[in-house]
Amino acid sequence: MPARSISIGMLSAAALLGVVAGRTAHADPAPDMTASKPAKALHWLDPITFAPERILPEPPAIGSVEERAEMAEILAFAKLTPADRKAQALADGEDETPHAFNGATGRDLAALPATAHLLAEINEDIEALADTAKRHFHRARPYAIDAALAHCGNGKAGGKGADRSYPSGHSTFAWSTAWVLGDLMPGRRAAIFARAEDFGYSRQICAVHFTSDIEAGHVLGVLAAQALLADPRLAHDIAAARAELAKP
Repeated sequence: MPARSISIGMLSAAALLGVVAGRTAHADPAPDMTASKPAKALHWLDPITFAPERILPEPPAIGSVEERAEMAEILAFAKLTPADRKAQALADGEDETPHAFNGATGRDLAALPATAHLLAEINEDIEALADTAKRHFHRARPYAIDAALAHCGNGKAGGKGADRSYPSGHSTFAWSTAWVLGDLMPGRRAAIFARAEDFGYSRQICAVHFTSDIEAGHVLGVLAAQALLADPRLAHDIAAARAELAKP
C-alpha cells in the first residue's frame, strides 16, 4: 500500500494533545442535502470529550500539497487495482455491518444475540460520532474535487454526501468494531485488525475517501471503542458477549 500522508502516530498525537491551533483552512464544497437532516445524538459517549475539534486535526486543504499527494494515490489505485479487488471494495462499501468481520472472527456474529446486541449498541454511538465529525469538517470527497474520477457510484458504497469525506464513517465503524472484537477475542485480534485495515483500504479503492479520511476514522474508532469498553454501564453486555464468544 502507498505511504500514508498523515500517519496514525500524527493523528493519535493530535487526539491525545487536543491540538486545535495552527491548522490549515480548507475550502467549502457545494452544500449537500445530508446536512439538512437532524444530527444524530450520542447515547454513551460524552459529546464534549468527543467533540471533533478536540479529537482530530483539520484535513488537508483543497489544493494543498498534501491533498494533491492523496489524490495521486487515488488515481494510482484506479490504475493498479485488479478487478476482483475493486469488486471487494464495492461489496465492503455496501456491508457496513458486523457481517464484514465474520471471516476474521470465524463466527456468524449476527447469530450470536449477546454479541450482536453489544455491537449494535456501540455502533449507534459510532454512527453519531462520525456524523458529527463529518458535519464539522465537511470535507469534499475525491470525486467532488475531480468530477472525472470514477468511483463506487451513488449508493452506500459511493458515500452519502459529497462533503462528508472526513473522517471516513466506514473506517470509524471498522476500527471501533475491530477494537471491541479484538478485546473480546484476543486470539483472533491480528486477523480482526487486518480486516479493519483492509476494509478502510476499500474506501480508497472506491475513490470516496482520501488516506487522511481513513486514518482519522481509525483514530476516532479506536478512541471511541476504548471509552465504550471502559464504560461501566456497558459492563454487563460486554461480559455477556465475551462469554458467548468464548463458547466453541
